[in-house]
Amino acid sequence: MNRFSIKDIETLTGIKAHTLRIWEQRFDMVEPKRTDTNIRYYDNEDLKYLLNVSLLSKMGYKISKISELNDKQIYDIIDDYSSSKSDCQDKLNNLLRCTLELDETAFEKIISTEILENGIIRTMIGLIFPFLSHMGNLWAAGSINPSYEHFIINLIKTKLLVAIDGLGYSVSPKAKKKVLLFLPEGENHEIGLLFANYVFKHFKHQTLYLGQNLPCSELEPVIKNYKPEIIFTSMVSGHTKEKMLGMINIITTLSAKSDVLVSGSCFLNADLKYPKRVYPITSYESMKRHL
Repeated sequence: MNRFSIKDIETLTGIKAHTLRIWEQRFDMVEPKRTDTNIRYYDNEDLKYLLNVSLLSKMGYKISKISELNDKQIYDIIDDYSSSKSDCQDKLNNLLRCTLELDETAFEKIISTEILENGIIRTMIGLIFPFLSHMGNLWAAGSINPSYEHFIINLIKTKLLVAIDGLGYSVSPKAKKKVLLFLPEGENHEIGLLFANYVFKHFKHQTLYLGQNLPCSELEPVIKNYKPEIIFTSMVSGHTKEKMLGMINIITTLSAKSDVLVSGSCFLNADLKYPKRVYPITSYESMKRHL
Protein backbone atom coordinates (compact mmCIF):
# COMPACT_ATOMS: atom_id res chain seq x y z
CA MET A 1 0.00 0.00 0.00
CA ASN A 2 1.26 3.48 -0.87
CA ARG A 3 1.37 6.05 1.90
CA PHE A 4 1.10 9.79 1.27
CA SER A 5 1.80 12.52 3.79
CA ILE A 6 -0.43 15.58 3.96
CA LYS A 7 2.40 17.45 2.19
CA ASP A 8 2.32 14.85 -0.62
CA ILE A 9 -1.44 15.34 -0.92
CA GLU A 10 -1.02 19.11 -1.07
CA THR A 11 1.61 18.79 -3.81
CA LEU A 12 -0.34 16.26 -5.86
CA THR A 13 -3.83 17.75 -5.61
CA GLY A 14 -3.23 21.44 -5.03
CA ILE A 15 -5.46 21.30 -1.94
CA LYS A 16 -3.81 23.24 0.89
CA ALA A 17 -3.19 21.24 4.07
CA HIS A 18 -5.19 23.73 6.13
CA THR A 19 -8.13 23.55 3.70
CA LEU A 20 -8.04 19.75 3.68
CA ARG A 21 -8.21 19.61 7.48
CA ILE A 22 -11.25 21.89 7.43
CA TRP A 23 -12.98 19.76 4.78
CA GLU A 24 -12.28 16.63 6.80
CA GLN A 25 -13.91 18.11 9.87
CA ARG A 26 -16.82 19.89 8.19
CA PHE A 27 -17.78 17.43 5.45
CA ASP A 28 -16.29 14.16 6.67
CA MET A 29 -14.73 13.75 3.21
CA VAL A 30 -11.77 11.53 4.07
CA GLU A 31 -10.47 10.06 7.27
CA PRO A 32 -6.67 10.04 7.40
CA LYS A 33 -4.95 7.01 8.85
CA ARG A 34 -2.36 7.10 11.61
CA THR A 35 0.95 5.31 12.00
CA ASP A 36 1.95 3.65 15.25
CA THR A 37 3.66 6.90 16.13
CA ASN A 38 0.47 8.89 15.38
CA ILE A 39 1.70 10.42 12.11
CA ARG A 40 -1.12 11.21 9.69
CA TYR A 41 -1.06 9.58 6.25
CA TYR A 42 -3.36 8.87 3.30
CA ASP A 43 -3.64 5.79 1.08
CA ASN A 44 -4.32 5.26 -2.64
CA GLU A 45 -8.09 5.52 -2.26
CA ASP A 46 -7.80 8.80 -0.36
CA LEU A 47 -5.50 10.28 -3.01
CA LYS A 48 -7.74 9.18 -5.90
CA TYR A 49 -10.76 10.69 -4.19
CA LEU A 50 -8.97 13.97 -3.39
CA LEU A 51 -7.65 14.27 -6.95
CA ASN A 52 -11.25 14.08 -8.10
CA VAL A 53 -12.37 16.57 -5.46
CA SER A 54 -9.68 19.00 -6.59
CA LEU A 55 -10.76 18.71 -10.22
CA LEU A 56 -14.46 19.11 -9.44
CA SER A 57 -13.65 22.16 -7.33
CA LYS A 58 -11.77 23.71 -10.28
CA MET A 59 -14.79 22.99 -12.46
CA GLY A 60 -16.92 25.15 -10.17
CA TYR A 61 -18.58 22.55 -7.95
CA LYS A 62 -19.01 23.59 -4.33
CA ILE A 63 -17.43 21.35 -1.72
CA SER A 64 -20.78 20.82 -0.03
CA LYS A 65 -22.14 19.47 -3.33
CA ILE A 66 -19.06 17.31 -4.02
CA SER A 67 -19.35 15.67 -0.61
CA GLU A 68 -22.85 14.46 -1.56
CA LEU A 69 -21.80 12.76 -4.81
CA ASN A 70 -21.17 9.02 -4.94
CA ASP A 71 -18.19 7.51 -6.80
CA LYS A 72 -20.10 6.81 -10.00
CA GLN A 73 -21.45 10.35 -10.20
CA ILE A 74 -17.94 11.75 -9.69
CA TYR A 75 -16.38 9.53 -12.35
CA ASP A 76 -19.14 10.30 -14.88
CA ILE A 77 -18.62 14.06 -14.46
CA ILE A 78 -14.84 13.80 -14.70
CA ASP A 79 -14.94 11.46 -17.69
CA ASP A 80 -17.04 13.95 -19.65
CA TYR A 81 -14.74 16.80 -18.64
CA SER A 82 -11.53 14.90 -19.43
CA SER A 83 -12.75 14.28 -22.96
CA SER A 84 -13.37 17.95 -23.61
CA LYS A 85 -11.50 20.87 -22.07
CA SER A 86 -9.31 19.82 -19.18
CA ASP A 87 -6.00 21.69 -18.84
CA CYS A 88 -2.54 20.17 -18.44
CA GLN A 89 -2.64 19.93 -14.64
CA ASP A 90 -6.04 18.26 -14.78
CA LYS A 91 -4.68 15.74 -17.28
CA LEU A 92 -1.68 15.04 -15.05
CA ASN A 93 -4.00 14.44 -12.11
CA ASN A 94 -6.19 12.17 -14.22
CA LEU A 95 -3.15 10.19 -15.38
CA LEU A 96 -2.10 9.76 -11.77
CA ARG A 97 -5.59 8.60 -10.85
CA CYS A 98 -5.59 6.09 -13.73
CA THR A 99 -2.18 4.85 -12.60
CA LEU A 100 -3.28 4.30 -9.02
CA GLU A 101 -6.36 2.45 -10.27
CA LEU A 102 -4.30 0.49 -12.82
CA ASP A 103 -6.93 1.62 -15.31
CA GLU A 104 -5.30 0.94 -18.66
CA THR A 105 -8.40 1.89 -20.66
CA ALA A 106 -8.74 5.34 -19.12
CA PHE A 107 -4.98 6.00 -19.33
CA GLU A 108 -5.01 4.99 -22.98
CA LYS A 109 -7.97 7.26 -23.69
CA ILE A 110 -6.26 10.34 -22.25
CA ILE A 111 -2.98 9.71 -24.09
CA SER A 112 -4.62 8.78 -27.40
CA THR A 113 -6.81 11.88 -27.35
CA GLU A 114 -3.82 14.07 -26.65
CA ILE A 115 -1.80 12.49 -29.48
CA LEU A 116 -4.65 12.91 -31.96
CA GLU A 117 -5.01 16.58 -31.02
CA ASN A 118 -1.36 17.57 -30.63
CA GLY A 119 0.84 14.84 -32.14
CA ILE A 120 3.30 12.55 -30.40
CA ILE A 121 6.12 15.10 -29.95
CA ARG A 122 4.00 17.77 -28.23
CA THR A 123 2.25 15.09 -26.15
CA MET A 124 5.56 13.70 -24.91
CA ILE A 125 7.01 17.12 -24.09
CA GLY A 126 3.91 18.73 -22.63
CA LEU A 127 2.30 15.80 -20.82
CA ILE A 128 4.21 12.51 -20.68
CA PHE A 129 7.63 13.75 -19.55
CA PRO A 130 6.18 16.01 -16.82
CA PHE A 131 4.06 13.08 -15.65
CA LEU A 132 7.02 10.69 -15.58
CA SER A 133 9.05 13.24 -13.64
CA HIS A 134 6.18 13.51 -11.17
CA MET A 135 6.01 9.73 -10.82
CA GLY A 136 9.78 9.52 -10.40
CA ASN A 137 9.64 11.99 -7.52
CA LEU A 138 6.90 9.96 -5.83
CA TRP A 139 8.91 6.77 -6.25
CA ALA A 140 12.10 8.42 -4.91
CA ALA A 141 10.19 9.66 -1.87
CA GLY A 142 8.86 6.16 -1.22
CA SER A 143 5.28 7.36 -1.68
CA ILE A 144 4.40 4.96 -4.48
CA ASN A 145 5.22 1.34 -5.30
CA PRO A 146 7.61 0.88 -8.28
CA SER A 147 5.14 -1.54 -9.90
CA TYR A 148 2.83 1.40 -10.70
CA GLU A 149 5.66 3.15 -12.51
CA HIS A 150 6.38 -0.03 -14.50
CA PHE A 151 2.70 -0.19 -15.46
CA ILE A 152 2.68 3.26 -17.07
CA ILE A 153 6.19 2.98 -18.55
CA ASN A 154 5.13 -0.06 -20.56
CA LEU A 155 1.97 1.66 -21.80
CA ILE A 156 3.98 4.66 -22.95
CA LYS A 157 6.64 2.45 -24.57
CA THR A 158 3.90 0.75 -26.57
CA LYS A 159 2.65 4.13 -27.81
CA LEU A 160 6.14 5.16 -28.89
CA LEU A 161 6.83 1.85 -30.62
CA VAL A 162 3.57 2.12 -32.57
CA ALA A 163 4.42 5.71 -33.54
CA ILE A 164 7.92 4.69 -34.68
CA ASP A 165 6.51 1.78 -36.65
CA GLY A 166 4.12 4.19 -38.34
CA LEU A 167 7.06 6.13 -39.78
CA GLY A 168 8.25 3.06 -41.67
CA TYR A 169 11.65 1.39 -41.87
CA SER A 170 12.75 1.96 -45.45
CA VAL A 171 15.71 4.34 -45.78
CA SER A 172 14.80 7.48 -47.66
CA PRO A 173 17.24 8.57 -50.39
CA LYS A 174 16.78 12.02 -48.88
CA ALA A 175 17.83 10.90 -45.38
CA LYS A 176 19.81 13.69 -43.75
CA LYS A 177 22.20 11.92 -41.38
CA LYS A 178 22.91 8.52 -39.88
CA VAL A 179 22.08 8.39 -36.18
CA LEU A 180 23.05 5.62 -33.76
CA LEU A 181 21.06 5.41 -30.49
CA PHE A 182 21.88 3.29 -27.45
CA LEU A 183 21.86 3.20 -23.65
CA PRO A 184 25.12 2.34 -21.88
CA GLU A 185 25.66 -0.58 -19.54
CA GLY A 186 23.43 -0.39 -16.46
CA GLU A 187 20.90 1.95 -18.11
CA ASN A 188 17.37 0.66 -18.68
CA HIS A 189 15.33 3.90 -18.84
CA GLU A 190 14.29 3.60 -22.46
CA ILE A 191 11.48 6.12 -22.88
CA GLY A 192 13.78 9.06 -23.65
CA LEU A 193 15.78 7.00 -26.14
CA LEU A 194 12.65 5.78 -27.92
CA PHE A 195 11.40 9.35 -28.12
CA ALA A 196 14.72 10.48 -29.60
CA ASN A 197 14.49 7.67 -32.15
CA TYR A 198 11.02 8.85 -33.15
CA VAL A 199 12.14 12.48 -33.43
CA PHE A 200 15.16 11.70 -35.62
CA LYS A 201 13.09 9.46 -37.90
CA HIS A 202 10.30 12.05 -38.02
CA PHE A 203 12.81 14.62 -39.26
CA LYS A 204 14.03 12.25 -42.00
CA HIS A 205 17.25 10.97 -40.44
CA GLN A 206 18.30 7.33 -40.78
CA THR A 207 18.46 5.69 -37.35
CA LEU A 208 20.03 2.56 -35.92
CA TYR A 209 18.43 1.73 -32.56
CA LEU A 210 20.49 -0.55 -30.28
CA GLY A 211 18.35 -0.25 -27.15
CA GLN A 212 19.35 -0.49 -23.51
CA ASN A 213 22.19 -1.79 -21.34
CA LEU A 214 24.93 -1.99 -23.99
CA PRO A 215 28.59 -1.71 -22.91
CA CYS A 216 30.29 1.08 -24.85
CA SER A 217 33.16 -1.24 -25.71
CA GLU A 218 30.74 -3.31 -27.83
CA LEU A 219 30.04 -0.35 -30.13
CA GLU A 220 33.29 -0.57 -32.10
CA PRO A 221 32.18 -2.98 -34.89
CA VAL A 222 28.83 -1.22 -35.24
CA ILE A 223 30.42 2.21 -35.54
CA LYS A 224 32.95 0.93 -38.11
CA ASN A 225 30.18 -0.62 -40.21
CA TYR A 226 27.41 1.98 -39.81
CA LYS A 227 29.60 5.14 -39.71
CA PRO A 228 27.11 7.31 -37.76
CA GLU A 229 27.25 11.08 -38.02
CA ILE A 230 25.38 11.40 -34.71
CA ILE A 231 25.54 9.14 -31.65
CA PHE A 232 22.75 9.66 -29.11
CA THR A 233 22.81 8.23 -25.60
CA SER A 234 21.29 8.87 -22.20
CA MET A 235 22.08 8.31 -18.51
CA VAL A 236 19.36 8.56 -15.88
CA SER A 237 20.47 6.25 -13.07
CA GLY A 238 22.96 7.55 -10.51
CA HIS A 239 26.40 7.61 -12.14
CA THR A 240 29.62 9.28 -11.04
CA LYS A 241 31.23 12.02 -13.10
CA GLU A 242 34.13 9.65 -13.73
CA LYS A 243 31.84 7.02 -15.24
CA MET A 244 30.02 9.60 -17.38
CA LEU A 245 33.26 11.07 -18.71
CA GLY A 246 34.66 7.57 -19.20
CA MET A 247 31.68 6.68 -21.40
CA ILE A 248 32.08 9.88 -23.40
CA ASN A 249 35.81 9.24 -23.89
CA ILE A 250 35.18 5.71 -25.18
CA ILE A 251 32.58 6.94 -27.69
CA THR A 252 34.68 9.84 -28.96
CA THR A 253 37.70 7.55 -29.32
CA LEU A 254 35.67 5.03 -31.33
CA SER A 255 34.07 7.66 -33.53
CA ALA A 256 36.06 10.88 -33.67
CA LYS A 257 33.98 12.26 -36.56
CA SER A 258 30.55 11.80 -34.93
CA ASP A 259 28.62 14.39 -32.96
CA VAL A 260 27.82 12.82 -29.58
CA LEU A 261 24.55 13.90 -27.98
CA VAL A 262 24.20 13.04 -24.27
CA SER A 263 20.90 13.39 -22.43
CA GLY A 264 19.21 12.34 -19.20
CA SER A 265 19.09 13.66 -15.66
CA CYS A 266 22.71 12.70 -14.96
CA PHE A 267 23.95 15.16 -17.57
CA LEU A 268 21.29 17.72 -16.73
CA ASN A 269 22.54 18.01 -13.16
CA ALA A 270 26.26 17.47 -13.74
CA ASP A 271 28.89 20.18 -13.99
CA LEU A 272 31.00 18.61 -16.72
CA LYS A 273 33.54 19.92 -19.17
CA TYR A 274 32.55 18.36 -22.48
CA PRO A 275 35.11 17.48 -25.17
CA LYS A 276 34.80 18.83 -28.67
CA ARG A 277 31.75 17.55 -30.62
CA VAL A 278 29.97 16.37 -27.44
CA TYR A 279 26.72 18.20 -26.72
CA PRO A 280 24.44 17.92 -23.66
CA ILE A 281 20.76 17.69 -24.62
CA THR A 282 18.87 19.37 -21.81
CA SER A 283 15.61 20.05 -23.63
CA TYR A 284 13.79 19.45 -26.89
CA GLU A 285 14.94 22.88 -28.04
CA SER A 286 18.60 21.90 -27.60
CA MET A 287 17.90 18.68 -29.52
CA LYS A 288 16.34 20.58 -32.42
CA ARG A 289 19.69 22.22 -33.17
CA HIS A 290 20.92 18.83 -34.38
CA LEU A 291 17.89 17.88 -36.51
